[in-house]
Amino acid sequence: MVSYAITGASRGIGFAFAKHLAQDPSNTVFALVRNLTSSQPLTDLASSHKNVHILQGDVTSPTQLSAAAESVSKITGGSLDVLIENAALLLGEASSFKLTDLVGDEEKTKVFGNDLHLNIEGNVMSIIHTTNAFLPLIKKGEIKKILVLSSGLGDSESIVEWEWKDNVPYCASKAALNMLVASYSTTLVEEGIMIVAISPGLVKTLTADWAPQFYEGVTKIFQKSNPSFEGPLSPEDSVSMMLETVGKLTVKDTGKFLSHHGDKEWTCMVKSENKKYVLNLLHFPLSPPRAKTVQVSAPLSSQKYVPKPKAKTKAKPQPSPVQAGHASLRLSNEAEGKPIIFVFIIFFVIILRLQQLRYLQRTETADEFDGR
Repeated sequence: MVSYAITGASRGIGFAFAKHLAQDPSNTVFALVRNLTSSQPLTDLASSHKNVHILQGDVTSPTQLSAAAESVSKITGGSLDVLIENAALLLGEASSFKLTDLVGDEEKTKVFGNDLHLNIEGNVMSIIHTTNAFLPLIKKGEIKKILVLSSGLGDSESIVEWEWKDNVPYCASKAALNMLVASYSTTLVEEGIMIVAISPGLVKTLTADWAPQFYEGVTKIFQKSNPSFEGPLSPEDSVSMMLETVGKLTVKDTGKFLSHHGDKEWTCMVKSENKKYVLNLLHFPLSPPRAKTVQVSAPLSSQKYVPKPKAKTKAKPQPSPVQAGHASLRLSNEAEGKPIIFVFIIFFVIILRLQQLRYLQRTETADEFDGR
């Protein structure tokens, strides 16, 4: 039996994690939420799946998190296999502010500072509170994995590439989160614990009236660097890919910041079709030794990985050295054609003539010797 604790499980990606993991009855799923009655879908999930436990756990409250960890400990006997830190703060009053907007504007600077504080509290300090609350249980777990959800917006090179000017407090907090994960890893690795930061990709979780315009705008920005980008993923597809990626990682990967594909390609897409697939649960799929196969019907992907192009023009594929050698030979033959055959014939005739001369010389020497 594998145990999972998920923060921010009332909706979106957090709920998708809980729903996904609950399908395996041998899993024990702890869904942490700020408000115990805020999510009817989660309540329904817990009612239909006895392996799901809803706990109150505001990630900005160390007291609530400690109480949640104690509740988990009573059910599992003092351990936890996997901690999924999903809860995060995304938006604020200063989301549309550019840093240059603050020049000479004390009011905007004050609002920006407040938003930055909220994002650091919600996206950075919350990781410290959550990790420290559950760390004693993780140390006693079998799998010992901590998955912290980050964002491609926490990658400075991508910010420059996309010319991203908005959501500065959020971006800064995610960059700080990535450093926090790296710092944790240097200590936790000594105890065999893996902690990684992972971006779920652009996921369709917002439901506000302005959400369609937001996703459309972000899609256009991403398409500038990756024309194959098609738009946001569903929470279900994102969760499936993240779990598959993390299931392949070991303690040697601790401290890394990865995309849902397991690389640094934040905007790559997976094309999906509604078909019947065989889904490897891997205990979804963080515990490979206990893997089993079940049939599910879901748009979980024919998962065709579409890499981000390196240039606008389509580059020709580079042949392997062996292919290059064969190609070179074919090119020479096609380009020179008959001249090569002609040279080969001349070379062959010369060799024959030399052999004939050597034979005659040896014959003459032998005759002279015998004559003595």
